[in-house]
Amino acid sequence: MPKPLPTCAEPHLDRVYKTAHGVDIPLRIFPAAKPSGPWLLWLHGGGFIGGKHATPNAWVVPAFHGRGYTVVSAAYRFLPQASFGDILTDVKDAFGWCRANLGSIVPGTSVDIYAVGGDSAGGALACLAGHELSPRPRAILNLYGLVDATDPSFHVASGRKATSGAFSREEIEAAIRDRDPANAVTICPWEWEMEPVLPLAELRRCWGMPAFEVTAAHRLRGDMNAVLGSEGRLVDTLVRRDMLTDEAYQRALVDASAAKRPLGPEYPATFFLHGDADVVVPVSQSRDMAAALRGLGVPVGEVYDAAGGHCFDVEIEGEEDAGWDVYVVPAVQFICAHVEGRASN
Repeated sequence: MPKPLPTCAEPHLDRVYKTAHGVDIPLRIFPAAKPSGPWLLWLHGGGFIGGKHATPNAWVVPAFHGRGYTVVSAAYRFLPQASFGDILTDVKDAFGWCRANLGSIVPGTSVDIYAVGGDSAGGALACLAGHELSPRPRAILNLYGLVDATDPSFHVASGRKATSGAFSREEIEAAIRDRDPANAVTICPWEWEMEPVLPLAELRRCWGMPAFEVTAAHRLRGDMNAVLGSEGRLVDTLVRRDMLTDEAYQRALVDASAAKRPLGPEYPATFFLHGDADVVVPVSQSRDMAAALRGLGVPVGEVYDAAGGHCFDVEIEGEEDAGWDVYVVPAVQFICAHVEGRASN
């Protein structure tokens, strides 16, 4: 039998860090029982079109709580209503809110001593945070996140995904064309998190959201993701390809790529966790950026799973689980050493 979904970590505190075009954008704080000072800003995955901030990858909160770190998981607006620029602005605003408020909410927090982490799309945003946030994070944790949006693999049809059949192609395309910022969404489950695959009560327990309701709009968003991903259109939608000249489009792709922006020795220490069998984000994305950073003298950590696909770490929850010592321990040790200034390199 598959492993049951974990229960959302307690305690947690929900806050709205900003409202844009009438849309509340939340974050969730997982306070450490005995804060040691540093904290982690977590950015979730979901192809910039879905996912949830309600709970990070199951191992993240217990692993960092074990080091006294408070974890803050921030939502951001999704495409197509939000552009790449909108999403990156949300990340910066979430960080700004934390710097202004986290110290009073969780006494003992040192708001400028922090790391940023994320998985998949969140890993991409975490690496971009190394360019965008001030003060810079002391370390970055990138779990299989894209760092080079110019990669041809993101711009070709894959044929991997099928739609649910609940919506016509016209309905799906109309939803993809919706650019009204007032219609932006900040949370959306995937098809395997909705009935009949998963009972609603289980989703609510896992997310720690007892009033959450699954709607037809959530199911439509899943079909949007299937179409955009399968047809190689997701990144183009993210950067608003249809509104740009060819030259501006190329600049936009670079701007959305942490590895293509100018890198220097001041870039934060970065840990990459990736699976060699990932068909969503090629493992070369992590390996190439790691090599580039190492060549600049930036401290780098890397762990790769030879058979791991995208999100290969999702069933790791605690120390008793296979993979904890192999993947979680080195990642957390690297991040904490560089955040706390105890690293030897």
